[in-house]
This record gives sequence, structure tokens and C-alpha cells, in this order.
Amino acid sequence: MLTLKTIDAHAAGEPLRLIVDGFPSPHGKTMLAKREWVRTHADHLRRALMHEPRGHADMYGAILTEPVTPGSHAGILFMHNEGYSTMCGHGIIAVTTMAIERGLIMPGPATPVSAERTDTRADGTTIVFDAPAGTIRARAKVRAGGAGNAGQAGGAGSASRVDSVTFLNVPSFVLHGGLTVKLASRTIRADVAFGGAFYATIVGTVNVDNFTFQFSVIILCAVILGGMGNVWGSILGGVVITWFNYTGLVWISDKLGFNLKKYEFAFFGLVLVVMMLFRPQGFIPAARTKQVRQAEKEMEATIAVAVES
Repeated sequence: MLTLKTIDAHAAGEPLRLIVDGFPSPHGKTMLAKREWVRTHADHLRRALMHEPRGHADMYGAILTEPVTPGSHAGILFMHNEGYSTMCGHGIIAVTTMAIERGLIMPGPATPVSAERTDTRADGTTIVFDAPAGTIRARAKVRAGGAGNAGQAGGAGSASRVDSVTFLNVPSFVLHGGLTVKLASRTIRADVAFGGAFYATIVGTVNVDNFTFQFSVIILCAVILGGMGNVWGSILGGVVITWFNYTGLVWISDKLGFNLKKYEFAFFGLVLVVMMLFRPQGFIPAARTKQVRQAEKEMEATIAVAVES
């Protein structure tokens, strides 16, 4: 029977499960090769630790390996419920904290940052990791007492506590700027950039180009029809308007043998006029709207009584 030992931690709520014993040592001369070895030979262990019942959909894991570049303290591989990642920011923070507090890694002397510059701040709290994305330099702020040996013999009084962790990531760059992506009937723009992993950032999510006149009128009708200031009212209005615009008008046009779709704006205008005249609060008015209407009715009643008397 295989026994795996782990330490669970979190960084501002983000989970990180560090595998400290029982996991086979990954083979390979690079971190990408080590990751591929784990994917090929030990993926069943990833699934056992990341998936339920031992894990969950948001579980993140890590394993420390031998470093692959001079000056690094350890290699690190990240895993999650779907596979493996090249870098994980909260994972670096959590693993650095555990490594120092549990004495898993003894931070060494200053290491070169580049051919021109050396990290002169290394004071026993800096750990250099080799990740699939590249070299990550983490620096911990440790409470008085020095680094390392937490959880070791000597009692709680000698344990170090990490207050915070910062890290120097791999260089970031934009691979594609303003890339056009077609999603169903919509066209959006996204920037694809690298910062340890590739991310697509949607450009113009709230953009005047997305809110055409037709789209704006449909949203306005939906909100007024359902009830302004009420989420359920807006949902109801959206369902009704969407159904009528894309299904109801087509069905009526087929029955009448006449294309009503080209007159949809006239219909929307009629809806707005009717609602504002007969039910301005919408089908499901907000609680505040109800209070205002009730106050108006009470005031009208008071005025009527005063006039009669």
C-alpha cells in the first residue's frame, strides 16, 4: 500500500496541498521534462490527491523536486484537478511559507539574479525555485527568531512564523494584442499575455461598440418590463423580451404571413409607452418602489380627507 503525506495550507483562501512524502521522484533534466514524467507515470496520484473525496474542484497541489539550474534551492511542480500548470502565484506563497516554517528548505546565500546583478538581500529568507515557467525567487518576511526549523524539536517557542511572502516572477510579455475572437454571434477582443502562464484578458467587455442601439433598446425594455431595481424583475423582463424578439415575432409573422421582425423597434416603443402609462413600476417592482407607491397612496388619501372636511 502506498502512503502519501501532505501538508495543506492556503494563501488568502486559495488552497495548496504540498506533497512531502511518498510521491515518486520525477525524472528529467528540465522542469518541463519532470512534469511530463509525472503526467505519464504518476498522474493517478495527482487524481487521488486533487479529486474528491480527498480533494475538490478548486484544489491545487505542489511537489518539490531536485533543482535543475545552478543557484536554485528546489524545483517545484504544480498540479490541480484538471492537470498541471507552469506556475502558480499563490502556490509559491504557500510553499515558501511551509518550507520555511517546517524547515523543508534551508534558504541559502545570495544567488545571481542575472549576469549583471546579484540578489544582495538574501538573509536566510529567500528561496529560489525552478518551475516549468522558469526561475522564481521568493522572499519571506519572517518574525524575529530566524528562518527554518519550525515544527522541529525545540518547542513552539523556537518556531519561525512567516508573515508575508513576495516573489519575483518570470518576465511577462504580450503575445497577441487585440486578438479578435468569434463567440457564437458575438465578436470580442482579447489580449493574450504570459506571466508564468498564458492568460487571455477580454478587452472592451464594457464597450460602447458592444451596446448597439438595438441591444440597448432590448435591455431598456427588459428592465422596465420586469421592474427597475429588482433583479428578479430584470430576469423576468429579459426572458420575456428575448423570447418575443427571437421566437414570438417569428411565430406571429409565420401565422400572419407578414414579416413583423422589421417593425420590432415599433413594438419595443409601444411596450415602453404602455408600461410607463399603466404599470411604471414593472411586473415585479422593487421593495423601495412599493414603499414609494404606498406613501403616494397614503398622501393622496390624506389630501382627499382634508379636502372633504
